[in-house]
Amino acid sequence: MGNSQGSGLFGGKCCLGLGGSSDMQSMVCGRSNEYDLSVQVAVKGAEDDMRSNLCLVFTLLQLVYITGLVLVAGMLRFACGKQCRYMRIRWSSIWTVPGSSPVLSLTAFAKFTIKVDQLQKLHEQAGLSVAAKRIWCRRDLHWLVCAQIGSHLSYFEAHMLVDDATSGTPARLKPASDGLVYAVWDSSRQEGMVHLSTEAKQQLSALRFIPLILGFRNDDGRLQELRIKTEISDSGKERERNQLLAMVMRLKDRGSWKEALERCFDIKFAIPQAAQDGLFHIAKDAYKYEEYTAESETVPDMLTTYKTHNVVVTIKDKTRKELANLGLPAGKDFSTENGQTRWTWAPVTNDKEDELMQLLSQHGIDVSEFTWQSFVELYSEVYEKSLSTIQIVDGQLVRKVRVVKVWLEANLLSQKHVLIIKTKQQQGRVQNIRSIRTLSMRMRAMQQWADAVSEALFLRLGIPEQQQQELLSVTNSETREEVEFSVSFPGLKTVYTIIEVRCEVLNPQDQRWQYIGLPSAEDFTFCRQEQLATGEYDMVLTRWGWTNATEIEYESRKGLSRPSHYDANKDQASLAMQLDKSKKQVVPPEPLPVSGKDELLIMRVMDGKATDWARARRAAEQIRSANYTTKDFYSDLVAAFPELRLYCVVRETAPHGDGRVLLPSISTLTTSASRTGDDEYQRTIGALFCIFWLMRMHLDGKESFCFGLDTDWKPRNRSHFQEPELEVEYKRRKSFYEKTDWAAIEGLFVGAGLLKKAGGPHDVERTLAMLVLMTVHDVMKLDILRPIVGIGEFAGYKNGEPIGDHDVALSYVLERCPQALPSFAGLSPEMQESIRFTHCKLDYNMGWLVQAEAPPGALFKAFRKVVLAGAASDQKSASNIAFYFVHWFADLAGAEAFPLQGCEKFVLKFPQQVLSSFIDSFAVVWNLGPKTETEVFEEYLVWRWGNMEQRLGPAPTGFGAIAKMRLVLMAQGDNHEVLRQFSGLKKSDQQILGQELAITGCSNQKFKRDSYKEVGGPAILVYYAPALMQKAGKQDPAGALIVMAEIFRQARSLWPLSKNQEDCDKTILAQLPDKRGIFGQQSWRLALPGHSFLQSLSGRCLHRFPELDSNKDLRRGPTTFLLRRAEE
Repeated sequence: MGNSQGSGLFGGKCCLGLGGSSDMQSMVCGRSNEYDLSVQVAVKGAEDDMRSNLCLVFTLLQLVYITGLVLVAGMLRFACGKQCRYMRIRWSSIWTVPGSSPVLSLTAFAKFTIKVDQLQKLHEQAGLSVAAKRIWCRRDLHWLVCAQIGSHLSYFEAHMLVDDATSGTPARLKPASDGLVYAVWDSSRQEGMVHLSTEAKQQLSALRFIPLILGFRNDDGRLQELRIKTEISDSGKERERNQLLAMVMRLKDRGSWKEALERCFDIKFAIPQAAQDGLFHIAKDAYKYEEYTAESETVPDMLTTYKTHNVVVTIKDKTRKELANLGLPAGKDFSTENGQTRWTWAPVTNDKEDELMQLLSQHGIDVSEFTWQSFVELYSEVYEKSLSTIQIVDGQLVRKVRVVKVWLEANLLSQKHVLIIKTKQQQGRVQNIRSIRTLSMRMRAMQQWADAVSEALFLRLGIPEQQQQELLSVTNSETREEVEFSVSFPGLKTVYTIIEVRCEVLNPQDQRWQYIGLPSAEDFTFCRQEQLATGEYDMVLTRWGWTNATEIEYESRKGLSRPSHYDANKDQASLAMQLDKSKKQVVPPEPLPVSGKDELLIMRVMDGKATDWARARRAAEQIRSANYTTKDFYSDLVAAFPELRLYCVVRETAPHGDGRVLLPSISTLTTSASRTGDDEYQRTIGALFCIFWLMRMHLDGKESFCFGLDTDWKPRNRSHFQEPELEVEYKRRKSFYEKTDWAAIEGLFVGAGLLKKAGGPHDVERTLAMLVLMTVHDVMKLDILRPIVGIGEFAGYKNGEPIGDHDVALSYVLERCPQALPSFAGLSPEMQESIRFTHCKLDYNMGWLVQAEAPPGALFKAFRKVVLAGAASDQKSASNIAFYFVHWFADLAGAEAFPLQGCEKFVLKFPQQVLSSFIDSFAVVWNLGPKTETEVFEEYLVWRWGNMEQRLGPAPTGFGAIAKMRLVLMAQGDNHEVLRQFSGLKKSDQQILGQELAITGCSNQKFKRDSYKEVGGPAILVYYAPALMQKAGKQDPAGALIVMAEIFRQARSLWPLSKNQEDCDKTILAQLPDKRGIFGQQSWRLALPGHSFLQSLSGRCLHRFPELDSNKDLRRGPTTFLLRRAEE
């Protein structure tokens, strides 16, 4: 031993060891309360000229006691001249370890000199024998002399044996890239770790482990958790523990606490990982990661970083047989490791639970009548989630709940629509909502109503906060209280404080609102998770829909909405016609079998499928036959067009799935608008029925359109609406039947080429093309069918990107792989061209035309561009445009997913006056091919002027002619009074309105009837100007005209007239967001000059009107600005 040591001292290998005897090591592996240890340090020396006076100090034995888990962390710490304190350590003699290999490189400054006096002091504190001390001192002194002449330490390896306090098996220090790693093994060879940094300035150790709380609710609703009761040491002594279950993480876990958790249940309790998901539940808020740094109390001057993964695991069903070895369901004590460890289910002491039970009992509320889930829910909402409070009011115990109720509104086609709940699916049950229910959510304690609204819009509808701030106007309406006794908590009186809030969608035409069914007012479905009393999460599927505000009894003073006459109350919910979907919906076809290997999913689904052209032509040929019924028509559709069965496709979710497609029930399939595949199928059939009924208006088509079908597929009549609650509905259906201009609708079908003349024969080929279009036009709303761009780009989507827009996705299939849709591919090239044209995005807003709200550039430019790009002749162009409007009309008519009820969207939920205006306006747009945007718009204004109910005489000419015609259409009221007030305006206001309303937004285009001929742009579109004229203008038309003139004046100060062609082709949208504040009977005058602001859509700029001239830089900002009312 001496020779080996000596050779190391003079440039060879030098090894320094502090070791224990065999008796010592056996003692370490036992259950010694003194935690004795043995340390071996192997050192490799090297020659170096550098000298240092640093001290090598051993700091050992840090005891960490957290949540029932005792670990011993060891550390080598390098310090300069610091006196160290030690816990009880037994040292023995020193020996060399020949051939030890380097494992960790230290930096250049890590040179050490060991001072003899420090070693002697260390020996005295350790209680070594005199003989051992003399040997150590002599040998260390000898090594010290050698070190002083140039030898220094550059590598070391350390092994440390400790008591793990859970297994009594060894642990050791391992090398790492930036320090040492302390690894511990238990009886199942599970590694844990403590990281020891080698930074010279600051030494940190880090401990990773998982304390677990495994619990269940007993029959009394009390929570019990699993704890280690006692353990038997190797010496046979029983030791009291009372510690929670804990698990040390392995090095190779790399921080994955879930894997460590699964392994814990598998190893300790023999519960395989495959069964754990069905037995245990971890709530989202049941996991918490903690990391903090503190100075060790056991080792001076050493900072320790503690890293813990705290997990609460809930048992789903304590009666499961797999849990019997855990003492369940009774919660009995049990043993593991052949009786070495005894476990107990200890009750969780919760003063708050006891306090709540006592409070309920003192006020006469029998807690035994609560289910344990109800009590847990009450406790959770009061103490954990702060969703309600328990108070004593006039000696009575009262539960108080605050609720925010949101009326989300959108102005669609000049009519206010409100978002309501139609159906709700939760815990496997589907609830059909017959009463008017809007968005609502319970508020937390101390939560402001504005924050609650924002949270509700995001959690219930998915509207992000930024979009709320930019595109919504929020107004608090009223606060009221309702009192009732809770069903869930028997005997407990509940007071609901309801805060009503109105949120208005500023621009429903914005494509960013597509996911909530705008601008077409379509139903949509939103899916969210909700935590149950068991701690598990249930999927809540809510179907939302937009309803016309005229169907809701509206109180303008309070701003409240109540159920309309068309909504059956709960007592009437048993009516068969209200609940039986079989009487409202058709039976969908069987799923398609799938084959093929094409990458495009729709190609795989349709592989080998063919259109039955005999049945398809039969439907097109017999559509006007008296002997051909709706039932016959539906049978032919399902048999002929395989594309109708695409609504049955869902992707395989099995773990062994190889990309195959399965076709189960379509009720599980969702679409881009978050509707189910079933709903989308019913809507498609509704649109096809609309075409069928309107093609046979000379027979029973009008009756079927208005009243729907009975169980024999025949038109319903008065006898089908005998119930008193259906009386109002019948009257409205009858009114639509009598007042609709059916001849105008027939004219639209003639213009589209479907009918060759009014009342005459029809074009079979064009009818067949329309049936194919209505069959396939919405198939790409099924998310699963969306294609990925294969080569190059398509409509802004790059190679490899999935196409998100369903219209673009269908266009991609029609252009790149039309054979994927056999019904489309089998049409003639001419009919295919008509369908492609109809399916293009025409960017057309019918409401802007009907109310003359927009200049011709904004109205028709994009539409005309598409027309000119695909038109071979003027006649063909006009026919294709009319074809587009028939498709648009039928698609909207079938928007309700109940095709057997008739076209309810138009008959019951659409203002008839607006629909009539739309139908009358269709023909105007047919001339967009041969004529310019301005010519078409001017002809429309003249035509509407001559057909007003109030005769206005010849159409005006000269300056202000276009302004007069547009203002009359915007006002839709007392036209003579509007014209009289316009003539009485100050010259400056009259001048600004006459000029701005005559700017076209199209370069080199001017109105012929107006004398304003100055070239310039951009044009200004005052969004909601018709609402201003119809509401505020009804009370004071002069004041409304003054406000509009001021809006134009200040907007023009931001965007002065420019003769640049690019500016002349632009239209600026000046949006009025808050109709209640600006247009209300009492408050609209606040918008007069000096009291109004112009705000950018982004919300970044807000300026008083007189100050706007100094903000020319805003011209480079957003092109949409909002007018907001100043608060007094």
